[in-house]
Amino acid sequence: QPEQPENDTGSRKLLQIKIDAVRAILEPLTQSSIRGGRRVVLINPAESMNIQAANALLKMLEEPPEAVIFLLVTHNRDQLLPTIKSRCRQMLLPAPGQEVALDYLRGQQIEQPENLLAFHSGAPLFAHAPEQDALRQKLLALLAAPRLLAILDYAAEYDKHKFPLAFLLDWLQKWLIDLALAQQNIAPLYYPQHKTPIAQIAAKTNPATLFALSGSVKRLHPYGYHSLNVKMQAEFLLCDYLAATLKKS
Repeated sequence: QPEQPENDTGSRKLLQIKIDAVRAILEPLTQSSIRGGRRVVLINPAESMNIQAANALLKMLEEPPEAVIFLLVTHNRDQLLPTIKSRCRQMLLPAPGQEVALDYLRGQQIEQPENLLAFHSGAPLFAHAPEQDALRQKLLALLAAPRLLAILDYAAEYDKHKFPLAFLLDWLQKWLIDLALAQQNIAPLYYPQHKTPIAQIAAKTNPATLFALSGSVKRLHPYGYHSLNVKMQAEFLLCDYLAATLKKS
């Protein structure tokens, strides 16, 4: 599992699997099992390994110990080293059908299950985080009616929560995708409950400008869990969004 540093000083949590954690798991594997059975190593999410940890694992995968099974779980296999993927058998686990997923969420007493299921791309086994949900809803209200002062206030509030930039990038990227879909007269994929404001904003936004803004968000994804100035990055992104949606040129 990714390491989370202590938060008693208000530091931002950076989710990452480091080389020391990988070594601690791999070193005992060179010794024979006392019981003589198979051993299983689970790494989840595998894309959270930094480059040093990934290289340490790669050496073990090149010459795996006897009776050891490695299970690497990833939500974004493109972020894994190609050499690691080439040494693994890939098994895709598709999401369940919508009705099955909704029944599960209703059984968990989740409010607005349809909206949350859409946001999570139809995958029902997401970690329900009310604090994140509330902050995301504030962002959606801001994106539907962007104003400069509201942007500055939101960036400051987001920073106080000490969430990584990755959360904001994900929320914003999905909104931009829905805007692009609306420009092609396609229903929103992630935020169906905001269909009306999405259509209104899409109609007055230049597609090229929207594409450029989406590119800016994507370029920041590799730094989503780095100790950047999150408040400043949030201000820049949301101000760019405001400028892009002011008028269609």
